[in-house]
Amino acid sequence: MRVLILDADSHLGSALASSFFEVGHEVVLHTRSEYPAFSTMSGVEHVVTSDPAEKLVDWFDSRKAPQCIVFNLKAKDEFGVLRDDGDMEELITQLSEDLPGFLRELQAFALLLARAGEGVIWVLVQEESAAYYVPVPISSIVSKARIAAVKSIAKEVARFEVKVNAISLQAYREQLSDGEWKSARDGLKAFALKFKPINANEIADTICRLSEVPSLPIVGMVLSLGVGMPEFNI
Repeated sequence: MRVLILDADSHLGSALASSFFEVGHEVVLHTRSEYPAFSTMSGVEHVVTSDPAEKLVDWFDSRKAPQCIVFNLKAKDEFGVLRDDGDMEELITQLSEDLPGFLRELQAFALLLARAGEGVIWVLVQEESAAYYVPVPISSIVSKARIAAVKSIAKEVARFEVKVNAISLQAYREQLSDGEWKSARDGLKAFALKFKPINANEIADTICRLSEVPSLPIVGMVLSLGVGMPEFNI
């Protein structure tokens, strides 16, 4: 299986690359700027471009389309922009740049897979209930927009055997230092189950295994990954 991981420059991006590659899949990593950590990953291709919809769609057209695409979490923090009397105009500018770009990329890659007649797309969003206690990026607007786009485009391409879904990820261990997790321990007891941050490798292995299911019975859905997290809170 050919796998494309978009915006892979994070712990989770590296974990996804390792999980897919170690079980024999062909992996292409995308970043919008150079990411030195990938220089040591032999056998994994790394493409740097600010506009993956423009460059990679034609690139894959000439060498067969990927069968699995993962839109990694974006690190933008909407709440951080507004903290300490931040400027609402700055947030509007950030969203007006990010959202149209994501929608264009999702449409372009869904169409690429539809032309190939197969494929699965996973769009990752940050589940934010833990953000009351730990400083993970809060991206409510982007998350809701991503989920809405997934549900909309999934209906359009499902008939071409392309399955598009979102995955809502609880704050994972590598997003914060051990000290930050420790200091937030008392607040995190508010969760119905004992809170335990999942790690990037666990997330990546789960996504890899789901992608390998030959007749995946999930289309246009939002899957939740985490321990003790509330459902449908974004």
